[in-house]
Amino acid sequence: MAAPLLPAWSQSFLVGILLGLLPPASSLAPVTDEDAALLPEVPKSIRCFSRSFEDFTCFWDERGNATFHFYYHYSTEGARECMLVTQQLQDGGWRHICVFPSQDVRLFTELCLRVVDMANNRTVRTRKLNVEEMGLISLPANITAVGAGAAGQLWVRWEPPISEYSSFFIYKVQFCTTGSREPGCQEVLVSRTACVLALRPGQTYRIQVCTKPDGSSLNGTWGPWSPALLAETPHSAEEFGLRCSTPDLQRVHCEWTPAPADANGSHTLFYQPHESPGPPRAEAWQRCQGEAGTGPQGAHACTFWLGNASAMTMVVKVTRDAQPTRSYFGEPFHPDRAVLTAPPRILQANVSAGRLWLQWAVPLAELAQHMVYQVRYATDSSQDWKVLQIQHAADSEVLDLRAGSRYRLQVRAQPNGQQFGGYWSAWSETVVVQAPSEAGWVVPSLAAVPLFFTGLLLVLRCTFPSAYSSMKQKLWPPVPDLYRVLGGFLSDSSKQLQANALFYKPPEELVLSCLLEIMSEGSGAELPVEPAPPKVPVSPAEEEEEEEAAEAGSLGSLQQDYMVLRPGSPIGSHHGNEYLDGAGDTAPLGSLALLLPVPGLPQVGADAQHPPHKRLGSLQAHGTPLDTEAEETWGLPGSGEQPMPATDIANQSYLLMSSWAQPRGP
Repeated sequence: MAAPLLPAWSQSFLVGILLGLLPPASSLAPVTDEDAALLPEVPKSIRCFSRSFEDFTCFWDERGNATFHFYYHYSTEGARECMLVTQQLQDGGWRHICVFPSQDVRLFTELCLRVVDMANNRTVRTRKLNVEEMGLISLPANITAVGAGAAGQLWVRWEPPISEYSSFFIYKVQFCTTGSREPGCQEVLVSRTACVLALRPGQTYRIQVCTKPDGSSLNGTWGPWSPALLAETPHSAEEFGLRCSTPDLQRVHCEWTPAPADANGSHTLFYQPHESPGPPRAEAWQRCQGEAGTGPQGAHACTFWLGNASAMTMVVKVTRDAQPTRSYFGEPFHPDRAVLTAPPRILQANVSAGRLWLQWAVPLAELAQHMVYQVRYATDSSQDWKVLQIQHAADSEVLDLRAGSRYRLQVRAQPNGQQFGGYWSAWSETVVVQAPSEAGWVVPSLAAVPLFFTGLLLVLRCTFPSAYSSMKQKLWPPVPDLYRVLGGFLSDSSKQLQANALFYKPPEELVLSCLLEIMSEGSGAELPVEPAPPKVPVSPAEEEEEEEAAEAGSLGSLQQDYMVLRPGSPIGSHHGNEYLDGAGDTAPLGSLALLLPVPGLPQVGADAQHPPHKRLGSLQAHGTPLDTEAEETWGLPGSGEQPMPATDIANQSYLLMSSWAQPRGP
């Protein structure tokens, strides 16, 4: 049976209610203030835009309350009138809007617009344009932001506003920091519907996206910003020291210690093969089984199989009560660059001849040719370890040890960093060795030598006393008694010194005889001049022997040499003076010493008060008169004074001729 129909008045009442629920026509404005603000100002013209290139809207603003007609036509068709919608502006003006029918929206065809004032039927506004150049694209849809697989990175994705024209759009992404006194905003331009933002780890950002045609086939202006999306960037796993390594290139072992703020949360490690670029796939995350808290500080650890992946992405997610899950991303993990082997095992440590031969087992046979080692050692008396670097693949090493010392040794390994890289392993177990003393047999031998000779002497003394006494006299002769040997002499000397103590007089200074004697005038007789014997021709060898004999004789009788001074020759020249020895022969030049007066020295005799004279008068040497025909200067300064008497010359002080340092004559 059919349901009874409602009365007519009831139907009218229901339609009224539905119409009352609909918003007024003015609220469904096709042009908003945001749209008008995005479009460039065109004075006395018409502004138009298209949100999808399947619609088209034109409008203009007027101050007065006039009535207008709006006409449009394409170049190949006749004009058509568009029904206008009027909106009142906040400043009191009016906005006149024309929404084109969808069948009248055409691309790549010129469109002509005209506005006519109905009061006077006069055209007040005109414009020519193309619909494909008037894009004001709608908002992107379904904007999301997730961690991009690294600390501080966000993978932002959205859907294009028009799927048919998605390849003709470009996008602008704006991200602003929140929770800061001075929030800053940055913008990036992308041509795809996704991008990776490298931001600060653990920071909350406000993200918005807008769209614009790329200008190749379609053009327009930037559309409105999408609603803000809040997203927190992933934290860095370095905050709690996440460290992953592989001990055998098959397994991955990760350790971390949570931060104090996350100590009470639930920690879970997820991993998946690293794919770059792009965000990690949510369905590819695998949970690591076997994580557990260890240690007093709640350290966590987890081990999983590596598989065939060449790189891995790890993230630790911390779930806390009544708070969103926080993610801690680690750096991309490459197994061949994060090798951490077990410590080497020491096999042998043999000491021979002061050298140690140390041998160990390679921790990972697959990497035997890619490992380097360190050996550290220390003595028992020192706490400082000395490290020996072995920069080549090896399984043994020879060390020089110090004799008599006790050593502690350890070994560790690391990939060489060329084909494989990683970390230093832990130190191996400590091995203790003792280096023997090289002088162990020398000290007893040296101590036995004195004992052997002592015993030999005792046996010799007891067995052969006479031989012992004679050998003792030769090896250790007795020291003479000085008192017994010199007793009489010492007693006589002491008595004589006591007897002559009252008459002791210090010795006088010795007076050296002068080699040049100056006689006063008229005293003494002239020296006889012996005639020179005739010179007999001799050979050069005999002549040289005679000269050497004469020189030796003159040196032997130096105390009896005489010199006859000739005033006519200067002192600097010795050719005018004759040097005579006691036999009357002429001595070789330079074999005698000559005394000359020295100015400024103290004088002797009664005439000491006279100043030293600088010119020599007539002199006699042992009564031999000197030639005084002309008074010549003797090379002394201040020539020109009066002659000096011989008595004054005799009272002068003289220098030795040897101090002249003149070369010897022939």
